[in-house]
Amino acid sequence: MWPEIKRECAVKKCDRSDIPEFVNRVFKRKFDLFLEDVVGKAEKSSKHNGKYIREAGIFGPIKWFNYSVEFQQKGMPHCHILISLETPITSAEQVDEIMEKIPN
Repeated sequence: MWPEIKRECAVKKCDRSDIPEFVNRVFKRKFDLFLEDVVGKAEKSSKHNGKYIREAGIFGPIKWFNYSVEFQQKGMPHCHILISLETPITSAEQVDEIMEKIPN
């Protein structure tokens, strides 16, 4: 369980299942930061008719990505994500480079 949720549960003397709106806000914030790190930050571009353009994340340029968020009754929300890379990862050195960029 994330520290923010542990603190909130301690303050309110409750279980995480008693504060689903808080848990969901924390999850959303952390998931958005995760997406920025992994698939890159999206910014609106006036050069591209107002479309969102995404800069490269830790895997480099991506073709597309898709995800599904699951909310289960007895547990924290979690996500399954599928990413298609422009340039495939083909060596251990490339994996090492990516691992260096992943925050602890």
